Amino acid sequence: MENIKIPTIFKATAYMLFAIMSVYVVIIAKGFLWPLALALLFAYLLYPFANYFEKRLHFPRILSNLTVLIIAIVLLAMFLFFMYKQLAMLVSDFETIKIKAMANMQSVAHSLEESLGIDAAQQKFYLGQVVDKVFESAGAIAGLFVSSASSTLGSFVIMPIYIFFMLYYRDKFYDFIFMAAKGHNTEKVEKVITDVSSVAKNYVGGVFVVVSILCFTNSFGLWLIGMDYFIILGVVSAICNFIPYFGTPLGFAFPLVFAIFTGDSPNLALGVVAVFSVVQFTENNILTPSIVGGNLRLNPIVIILSLIVGAMIWGIPGMLVIVPFMAVMRIVFEHEERFKAFAFLLGDQGTEKHAVTFDKIKSIFGKK
Repeated sequence: MENIKIPTIFKATAYMLFAIMSVYVVIIAKGFLWPLALALLFAYLLYPFANYFEKRLHFPRILSNLTVLIIAIVLLAMFLFFMYKQLAMLVSDFETIKIKAMANMQSVAHSLEESLGIDAAQQKFYLGQVVDKVFESAGAIAGLFVSSASSTLGSFVIMPIYIFFMLYYRDKFYDFIFMAAKGHNTEKVEKVITDVSSVAKNYVGGVFVVVSILCFTNSFGLWLIGMDYFIILGVVSAICNFIPYFGTPLGFAFPLVFAIFTGDSPNLALGVVAVFSVVQFTENNILTPSIVGGNLRLNPIVIILSLIVGAMIWGIPGMLVIVPFMAVMRIVFEHEERFKAFAFLLGDQGTEKHAVTFDKIKSIFGKK
């Protein structure tokens, strides 16, 4: 029987339809899939502790998993209660903060009138509208957050169940992959599993450690410059760092806007800029490289595009899970000959000669 050669255009169309249908299914089933994806990341985070209880302390697997989950839930509940108390203090002073912001805007209006001759009354009208819009937006964002949290509460409630069974059946999943890959190179399959587990565990655990450190450093820095509500602002700005690239400027914006509107002088806003410049330089050059490391090995444009697509498909949960997912895809592609070109495209190799390094800078200034 002769082999029928399928035209390239038909193959391309089939691949495109498959991709479109896959994305459609992922969007339709997001209420089921994103809690499962987040649960998988948390399972990787808790695995070292569950393994310690099981292997070192000789707990039965069920008991070790339950112990780790209960400890994690208690710590999370304590953190949420603490943040609730801090947020309640901020909300209770909301009107006072608004009055202070209006007073600062009026002071700016008088300064502009004296220096530029712009009518202060007209400025006050427009600046008052700006302040009202800002605080209305803040209230709307808070309301949207509460509404979203309430609507997704069921998804978060079921996540501990997912995590428990992922930890409990981890050996079964491992054996299933080998059974499904029957006929393939066993060593290659084991290498893929090891690399994927290492990247997921190190990335998730490393990011949690970095964000925890940033909670303290951000809050301490804001306290040093005399910022009110420094704890809630410092912690919120640190939590934003769970999202690569976009999280840093977003987290920086909260205390900066607060300082501009409610500060007693422009020095407070300048202090916020100084604090976050120091903290982010330390985080980018010391904390993240040392703790998270370069395990992802994704190029920046892939990360940025992935975050945008993740936000379009699943919102914030999509932005949280898409980066480690892309790192897993890179690892799988690297170990399959026909997909190595895609691994190269996703990875951070190929631009080394254009990178700015200390040795290159030294060589430039070392030339006579």
